[in-house]
Amino acid sequence: MQFVKIHGATSDLSITPSGVPQGGHLSPLLFIIFINSINNYLSFSKVLLFADDIKIYSKVASISDCRQLQSDLDSFCLWTQRIGLTLNLNKCHSMTFHRKRIHIIFPYSLNGSPLERVSSVKDLGIYLTPSLSFEQHINITVGRALKVLGFIKRNTSLFTSSTCLRSLYFSLVRSILEYGIVVWHPYLAKDQLRLERVQNRFLSYAAFLLKIVHPPHDYSSIRSSLNIPLLSSRRIEADLSFVTSLLNGTVDAPDLLSSISFRVPVHNTRNHSLFLVPSHRFNYSHNHPLHRMLRLLNN
Repeated sequence: MQFVKIHGATSDLSITPSGVPQGGHLSPLLFIIFINSINNYLSFSKVLLFADDIKIYSKVASISDCRQLQSDLDSFCLWTQRIGLTLNLNKCHSMTFHRKRIHIIFPYSLNGSPLERVSSVKDLGIYLTPSLSFEQHINITVGRALKVLGFIKRNTSLFTSSTCLRSLYFSLVRSILEYGIVVWHPYLAKDQLRLERVQNRFLSYAAFLLKIVHPPHDYSSIRSSLNIPLLSSRRIEADLSFVTSLLNGTVDAPDLLSSISFRVPVHNTRNHSLFLVPSHRFNYSHNHPLHRMLRLLNN
């Protein structure tokens, strides 16, 4: 049963023969419990669930692995029919994540309909590409942040309160630049500079409105006056906060926690690092999110 309540007035009760109450606090949890049986139907693949969003994935090294993944997709279709769920094929896609020039392309399908292979997909607010490069996500993020900053500048030309300006920037612009940052934390200098330039544009605008004197192209005095740290500093804080929460159990991610190795030396050494972080040959793997965080803690 459902009803709508607005300003103390309530509507008539309405019977909901299926689904979960829209907007209810327990609705996502109830739906996850309802679809949790999917794990019993997949023999070769793993699955990630978030509300009504399902991702089925598997490591593929041969055509045989592709056929096994397709077999699980067929089992997945049978499971949806058994519990009465309907798939929106327009929102179902396939993507192959790889770092090689030559990789396997397999025509996956659902219910006999071929799955569209895409080169980019938005997952929980973060854009993913086959190479797992976040360049596209950074491009979109910077573009969105600049548009919102432009909106703020057009509507605050008469503002003289630093508190109001900071609140608008923090809630509308910086929140865009830092959403999910521990996942796509940029390690290339050019990407870091692009993010910082968005904040610098706001600092320059705020300095103009608030009559803050500063040397040309030097934003340190403005940051100090408005108490706005560098975005790079906040990314470090976000990394440290996430990994400590993971270790303390505040973040519930057993698979991620099991990937952390403590360094246990067999004899006294000059290396006092707490965590064992593997070495890497390439920048891409060197900046693995978890390894990056553990290096910060070691330092």
